Amino acid sequence: MGVAIKCLRFEFRSDIVPHLQTTCKWVEHMFLVNFEFTSSLEQVDLFVSAHRAHLSKFYDSGELLLGGRKVPRTGGIILSRHHSIEDVKRVFDTDPMVCAGVAKYSLIEFQPVMMAEALTGLI
Repeated sequence: MGVAIKCLRFEFRSDIVPHLQTTCKWVEHMFLVNFEFTSSLEQVDLFVSAHRAHLSKFYDSGELLLGGRKVPRTGGIILSRHHSIEDVKRVFDTDPMVCAGVAKYSLIEFQPVMMAEALTGLI
């Protein structure tokens, strides 16, 4: 019995590898956003509400998929999908925490090629 692989872009021919599912589609690039605090938590906490309000519109649009605090609380991680690195930079360059200088971010760009069945339709 073959293994079914969910992929996010078409990279194989089903007549050559018939046991793979062919429900693949093109998607935007994805980014792992690594937020790092550059100030004390007391300073960071002054901007948490504004930070979340800023990001909420991008979660609502589906550009940001999930995020949360690092443990220990030294920053956060966010998973996003955008058409270009410039698009994702526009989101985070205007983040209140970044603008206030209490946090900085770095990006890791990747193109997903496999995912868990439970994520079908979400990405």
